[in-house]
Amino acid sequence: MNVENKPKIVNVGILGFGTVGQGTWKHLEENSQFWEKILGVQVKPKRASVRSIQKERKIKIAENALTTDSESIVNDPDIDLICELIGGIEEAKELTLRAFENGKSVVTANKALICEHGEELFEAAEKAGVLAFGQASNQEQFCPNAHMTAIEDVWGPYYAERAKALVDGSWASQDTWAGMKEGHVVMSDYNTKILPADLIAEAKAMEAGIIDGTLHSFAGPIYNQDGELVVPEGSVADLSLIHI
Repeated sequence: MNVENKPKIVNVGILGFGTVGQGTWKHLEENSQFWEKILGVQVKPKRASVRSIQKERKIKIAENALTTDSESIVNDPDIDLICELIGGIEEAKELTLRAFENGKSVVTANKALICEHGEELFEAAEKAGVLAFGQASNQEQFCPNAHMTAIEDVWGPYYAERAKALVDGSWASQDTWAGMKEGHVVMSDYNTKILPADLIAEAKAMEAGIIDGTLHSFAGPIYNQDGELVVPEGSVADLSLIHI
């Protein structure tokens, strides 16, 4: 493959390098060919911020890829995508806003941050020209030109059902595993202003597959953190492997 045909490289900076951060780094390294096939780009972890560089870690990583200065990663012109995994609110907020200012996209699982400052962050994303994806609720009102879609958690019917069971005496403690099939999880409208029609069609087909059971989120092969095969190809993980 000549230089002109090489796929684009997306360099990832990870803020916070605990269990999730290290798992993210390991996953990106070990599944680079998979993501290149799916996305058409190479996604490479490049730098990570830690509290202590000397601390022993489960994965091998070059010492010069680690820093105790998260802001240096956010300001690094070679970093394209930020994974915010430090937790907390204020520091995470400032780093996320700075990343937006620098034209970088941010992936975060920080629900406390979104709960406290979601409106501000989504508005800042749109102002910076960064696309947004809502978690647990539709955020389109705050960034109509940047909001692609959102995962919406629909708890109302569940709470109504459980309250009714409490009143009529049939309530009992139980685990609840529900999702798109049961209507507990839905996707917001896909933004046709910024998403191509073929991508929207593909996403809707995946929704249909999840609902009718032909597409499984935990289909094998699946390996654990030690590289051991725990779900072989052709099988689907059962609930015993899913820990919350």
